[in-house]
Amino acid sequence: MFCIQIIIMASPRSPPFFEGWYFKLVSADERHRFAIIPGVYLGRDVGSSHSFVPVFNSNTNKATFRHYPLEDFKASPDAFKVMIGPNYFSSSHVKLTIDDGLAQVNGVEFPYEKYTDS
Repeated sequence: MFCIQIIIMASPRSPPFFEGWYFKLVSADERHRFAIIPGVYLGRDVGSSHSFVPVFNSNTNKATFRHYPLEDFKASPDAFKVMIGPNYFSSSHVKLTIDDGLAQVNGVEFPYEKYTDS
């Protein structure tokens, strides 16, 4: 089980616009720590708009940054549920699927034991 910290920000919706969500995942034994900051960027021109999923591993001090087309970004208007490509983020769990040459995570789910704001 992992514990999670989520920070949700509200931003204006006209370009240029960025919104991201910070997830801090820590294993129950505190031996594994990851930060994930999925987000979306709307540029002034359509060509610069994109979504992304960076993953930071504090054990190895390495990070991977996966870009996705803007069309791969989907968000629920009613609850905190975000999909970026095959990756899913909500207030109850994260599901990661990343394979970019630096990191390979295939459909790994991280359910949350509890929500914490610290």
